[in-house]
Amino acid sequence: MPKNNHRVARATRPTRPTRRRPGGRLAAGLLSVAATAGLATGALATAAAAPASAAQARVNADAGMPRYYVLGQETATGAGVVQVRSSATGAVISSVTGPAACDPKTFKFATADDRNFVVGCDTPQATSQSIGFYRLQVSSRGRPSGLRPLAIKTPDDALDAVDLTPDGGRLAIAMQGYNEGPGGPGAVEVVTLKTGATRTWTGSSPYDLTWTDNGRELGLFEGSGLYRFNPGTTGTTLKSARQVLSRSYHSSGVETAKLSPDGRTIIASVTYDLGNKPLHRGVVVGGIVRISAQTKQQLATLLPIHAQYSADGGGSEAGWYQTNCVLGPIDRTGRHMLVNCDRFGRLVGP
Repeated sequence: MPKNNHRVARATRPTRPTRRRPGGRLAAGLLSVAATAGLATGALATAAAAPASAAQARVNADAGMPRYYVLGQETATGAGVVQVRSSATGAVISSVTGPAACDPKTFKFATADDRNFVVGCDTPQATSQSIGFYRLQVSSRGRPSGLRPLAIKTPDDALDAVDLTPDGGRLAIAMQGYNEGPGGPGAVEVVTLKTGATRTWTGSSPYDLTWTDNGRELGLFEGSGLYRFNPGTTGTTLKSARQVLSRSYHSSGVETAKLSPDGRTIIASVTYDLGNKPLHRGVVVGGIVRISAQTKQQLATLLPIHAQYSADGGGSEAGWYQTNCVLGPIDRTGRHMLVNCDRFGRLVGP
């Protein structure tokens, strides 16, 4: 594997203890783009190289990063709140109450910048549709507008992912149970927000998607791996999508993967096949890696993942375990990504 030249930075209010690699410096901050709902706050970051000072490290890490990101939270009463947070500190700048019909555990967010967001959610309390979409605008000082409903109707069962093109004009939607209720086949829709024109492709159930190649293609991750799909293609199925990475990569299992915004590289969360090797503190069980989309060669390990210890659950459930990361959105520079590896934060790469 390529030599890792990244270092793990400090976690702010971690949800459970994790090990920092020797020599890791302390820093804080979160990525500026949309976040997956329900993730705990905190920070887990890496730096591309060892700079001359901590201050310079912070400047390098924050370069090109938008000012705000949006996070969905479920309150103690079960209601939903949409928070606007500072990318530099993770602090809540402002918040707005989520739509009453939304299940806050299903919030999905998309943005092309740090000012204009689309919020999607499952709406089990609604009678006319099972998914709702809303426009959220954020001022230069981080103050949100109200959530304005969008006229998007999707005859589906569950929302998996959303993403906006770099120009903010088209919204991609991945969903399950399309037109057939729970357990039915999935679909991908692309909606032109200005006109409402919608195209739909069925035949697959991707649970993650990203616009790539500057908005010309979609990266779709599903049960068999990562695919590229051209939404300009004719037809109404996803069978023309071509696989770029399978769920098995060398001796690693690919838990999830995304194409970079320029389409040249793949960011993947992998778990290593350790056989019967006993797990303990310090054992590297996987990582977030960068892979060439053309050659499939691994280019770097962006973040090594160590075995985690769980004391809750009791009995045979307590002990060291192998974990993996959930990959959130990538910002348009391709340098910042939201991640959840038992803690929630941002990953900063070269």
